[in-house]
Amino acid sequence: MVSEPMAADWALARTGPDPYARFEASGAAIAGLWVARCLAPSLTVAAFLLLANIGRVERFANRAARGLRSATRVHSAVPSQAEIARRPLATWALRSLLLVWMLLAVFHTTAAARKRLLDWPVFRLRTGEQILPGMSPSNREVIRYLQHATPEDARILAVSDQKLFFLSYYLLPRTVFSPTHPESEFTIPQPNLQRQLTAYRLDDLNEDYIQSINPDYILEYFEGDAYVESERLLEDEDWVAFLRAKRGDPGLTPEYVVVLRPYRERGP
Repeated sequence: MVSEPMAADWALARTGPDPYARFEASGAAIAGLWVARCLAPSLTVAAFLLLANIGRVERFANRAARGLRSATRVHSAVPSQAEIARRPLATWALRSLLLVWMLLAVFHTTAAARKRLLDWPVFRLRTGEQILPGMSPSNREVIRYLQHATPEDARILAVSDQKLFFLSYYLLPRTVFSPTHPESEFTIPQPNLQRQLTAYRLDDLNEDYIQSINPDYILEYFEGDAYVESERLLEDEDWVAFLRAKRGDPGLTPEYVVVLRPYRERGP
């Protein structure tokens, strides 16, 4: 019998070196294994009943085929000669549309099942608020840190080289303000920062603008090479402690800059 480690090893052997892709592949393989285990008894019983009642099944299939042909035959109550000539073409057109509809149903059902298997390692039976779908692991870490470090009524001013619209949703009821640089206003981001966005740094924002927002906290969050300064990776001690605890590595140095501070402690 196939075990979970065997299924995971089979998937990992066919996956590249990317850690997140390997996590998804092994989880999807295990989920597929459990689906197969659940379906196997039902399919076995169905096959046994089918073979035991093969005569009845054949008669039912014949009646169903005749009924389908009759239901899809195009005709009219008082046909003209032209309608009689067009009848076979219209009938086959209707049957072709029906066949295409059924093939699309099979295709979408199969694609949905495959997508659900691929999503299983992340979603399982948890809600979107718990999982934070549709974003990178680093985005999830920052959101969880902000949920941990700020009260629910906080106003947060965020400067970043990413478009942080998702923060406003996942941090509700907190309010997030994330100014977008004019050069990036109409730029579509690419996965893994393949397209570096031009971003504001905190020093680019004048004090009047910040005071008009009146934030409780200011967040600096940068991942791109153009904005990550190595000397700032350990600047926010609370963030570093949170990330080390989450990943279980007491000597971890973050790969990207996250600095969260109360507004009045902004410093010189």
